[in-house]
Amino acid sequence: MLVEQDPGNLSSLGSAAFSSTIGKDSTIYYLHFGKYLIDEQGYISADSSSRPFLSIQEAISYAERNIEILNWNTDQ
Repeated sequence: MLVEQDPGNLSSLGSAAFSSTIGKDSTIYYLHFGKYLIDEQGYISADSSSRPFLSIQEAISYAERNIEILNWNTDQ
C-alpha cells in the first residue's frame, strides 16, 4: 500500500525517522507491506513500512526494483 503523509503530521513521528532533505512542508510517501489495519483515527499499522519518499514515482520505483512479486490494487 502506498500512503501519502501530510506535512503537518511529521512531528508526531519523530525527527529521527526522516532524512535531513525532507522539509517540514514536504508531503512524503510510505510503502506499507503485508497485512495492515487502519484504526479509528486513520493511523495505519502494517507488518512493515518503508523509509519515507519525496514523490509517488520514487516510492513506486523503489517497490518495483526491490519486490519480486508486486501487485498494485488501485481500488482502495
